[in-house]
Amino acid sequence: MMVTRLALRSYRKNKMFFFINIFGLTIGSAMLLIILNYTFYENSYDTFHTASKDIYRVNMDEFNSNEVLNEYAITYPAVGPTMLDEFPEVVSQVRMYTEATYGPVVFTYTEPDGDVVKSIEQRTYYADDTFFEIFDFKLKYGNPDLVLDEPNSAVISERIAEKFFKGENPINKNLRVYDRGGSKDLLITGVAENPPINSHIQFDVIISYPTLCADEWCTTSWDFTDFTTYIQLAGNTDPNTIESKIPSLVSKFKNHQQNANDVQIRFGLLPIEDIHLYSDRIQELTTNSDGNNVKYLLISAFLILVMSWVNYVSLSTALSAERVRGIGILKVLGSDKKQLIYQYIGESAILNLLALIISVIIAEVSLGMISNNLLDETLPSYLFDFSTSFGLLYKLSIVGIFVFNVISSGIYPAFFLSSIKLINAIQGRVGSIKESSFRNTLVTAQFSITFILCAFLFSVFAQINHMRSSDLGFHMEDMVIIQAPRVLQENQSYSESTETLKNELLNSPHITSMTASSLIPGKPHNWGGDIKRLNHELATDLPVQFNGVDYDFVKNYGLDIIAGRDFSKNAGSDSNGVVILNQSAIERLQFDSAEDAIGENILMFGGDKRKIIGVVSDYKQESLKKEPAPYVLFLYDAQGYYSLRVSNESKKAALAHMSKVWGEVFPNNPINYFFLEDNYNEQYKGEYHFFVVFSVSAGLLLLIACIGLFGLLAFATNRSIKEISIRKVFGASIMSIWLSLYKSLFILLGIAILVALPVSSYIINLWLEGYASRISIGPLFFLLPFLMVVSVLICVIVIYSEKISRVNPAVTLKNE
Repeated sequence: MMVTRLALRSYRKNKMFFFINIFGLTIGSAMLLIILNYTFYENSYDTFHTASKDIYRVNMDEFNSNEVLNEYAITYPAVGPTMLDEFPEVVSQVRMYTEATYGPVVFTYTEPDGDVVKSIEQRTYYADDTFFEIFDFKLKYGNPDLVLDEPNSAVISERIAEKFFKGENPINKNLRVYDRGGSKDLLITGVAENPPINSHIQFDVIISYPTLCADEWCTTSWDFTDFTTYIQLAGNTDPNTIESKIPSLVSKFKNHQQNANDVQIRFGLLPIEDIHLYSDRIQELTTNSDGNNVKYLLISAFLILVMSWVNYVSLSTALSAERVRGIGILKVLGSDKKQLIYQYIGESAILNLLALIISVIIAEVSLGMISNNLLDETLPSYLFDFSTSFGLLYKLSIVGIFVFNVISSGIYPAFFLSSIKLINAIQGRVGSIKESSFRNTLVTAQFSITFILCAFLFSVFAQINHMRSSDLGFHMEDMVIIQAPRVLQENQSYSESTETLKNELLNSPHITSMTASSLIPGKPHNWGGDIKRLNHELATDLPVQFNGVDYDFVKNYGLDIIAGRDFSKNAGSDSNGVVILNQSAIERLQFDSAEDAIGENILMFGGDKRKIIGVVSDYKQESLKKEPAPYVLFLYDAQGYYSLRVSNESKKAALAHMSKVWGEVFPNNPINYFFLEDNYNEQYKGEYHFFVVFSVSAGLLLLIACIGLFGLLAFATNRSIKEISIRKVFGASIMSIWLSLYKSLFILLGIAILVALPVSSYIINLWLEGYASRISIGPLFFLLPFLMVVSVLICVIVIYSEKISRVNPAVTLKNE
């Protein structure tokens, strides 16, 4: 009770001290809680599965001469069953396959009144009957052991059930599916709850695996990929044990089929709990987050909290001169050092408890705002979560933040003030050298932290700007993409209908060009294979990505032809047997130059001879985080995407005409279109979210630093008021007084910058290592954060310079 009363009296007497510290500790704790909540959410992915610690995805790497060529999240259909048969430690396996990689998957349902409900559903997968046994996706209707047993059966999500059946029980009703494999009726055998948001497997329809096919290519093949495979190990099995056995498995079932020059493959296991944060492979099921960015956010939030207690300690020691006589009186009245320590730690505990209560409220209110306005995804709150380990960990974190704040901000001031000798306390004298040195160290650390975070923030902004403004090697402005149709009318020819669509669309002055292709920029690789040079002594297999295109693809996308020519309808031989390669493919095939490759032949698709007629510059098919992959363009009746270039001034009219013509040419197929630029930039969504949240963190840290510096200068100026008056009496100028009082701050700033420069440079370069195309960091790059920190210091000092100019010696020295 005594501690509380003394604390309240101290806060009333030093209102600025109270405001600065309550603000800093509240904001610091709130930001840390928000980012902890976000961090727990990111780390909670796929942990809801009962056997999550024992579930692993099988990854596949292609390599040649120990050089990794491609890293895949998919593998062969035979891998899972073979591991189950060969390794007793593997207790179950499940394969997933989707046709959505190659185009739209369309579902239709004929209602009793004859109306047809149709929709494109890309989150559609074929899966083994163990899907609902290995994964804990809850079924609202259906038996998890039986729902995927039979061919032509399917489980749909609650979202699909509502869309097609509008609240009715869909069990034993039929949906018709149209995909690359044709069309078929599916019997609904189960309804699953919508997948949790913290699952990297997001599905709307799961179709039984026997529906896909009964042929070798999807059951026992070691040649055809595209299958995402998971295995479940027996409890307490070391995954390294399995990985050590995999090479012999590969040698037995796969590598014996290959020649010495063929690309070799190897498999690895990745825990399902690590996929979301630590996997960025070809053909991931979803776009994953970056675990390193999550760590950087957590560090930035912790630094904000550190800045808050630096302010507290600095201001507490700065106030010591004003409190020293009170300490003397308490010592005269019998208070010993232990009691004084309890008092000052008690003051810190009361202040931190109040700050923590406010920060928890702010964090909870802010979560919804951040989710809706900054992240475009709903973050769960772990404050009222009593069912998961992350909920418990969050509550322990709140307690930990309180304890850390009390100890870090209260211990030093308590021991410092309680250690003042009685005679010094009565005379109002403090050990200034020791006090000043420690406070100077804290101010230097404050400057260093501020500089490092500002420099890192500028690097993130510069890298994102670099990725969005770099020359991608193609033109994506004003490009509208339509997914090619799946549902055709009886006797309707896809090729003829595509030509009809193209002619009708180009009749509009608002649409300037159209091309068809199996892949568009911004979409991940979906068609891989090997090629090799024909009749060449160094001929080895080269893994490449294929893109089937029409005659207008190169021209429509503005690809730069650096050698040879484009596809041409006037060249009769182009209809079959010619290819265009990108620069990376030419280099990997060991041609001396692009010109030397023209007219040469390659083998693809297991022996199909093709002549190289052109070479294009590398264009950025995917994010600049990745190196350009070798690509082969060839003429093909592609059923993936239509790319339309529209007039920038009349997009609305172009879209209206496009929808009208589509309905006439493909009446049974719903239209699904998007702008290429928006879709391409979706790859940088994670970087954008990271930048936004990190910007808020850096801004708050800068604000806390400014307020702390403001308070420190306020107390320093008040303490030096008589010194200022005496200098004025002797004719000192405002500038000379200004320099005598504050020049030490600029010295501390200089020391801080010297410390922060190598640290910030190391951190920035470490972060940039994750990008194949990245900005370069030179000395001039650090000029802006330096100017920002200096500007903050000067602005705060200028405010107090005005106060110095108003000091009246006659008033301040009248009692001396």
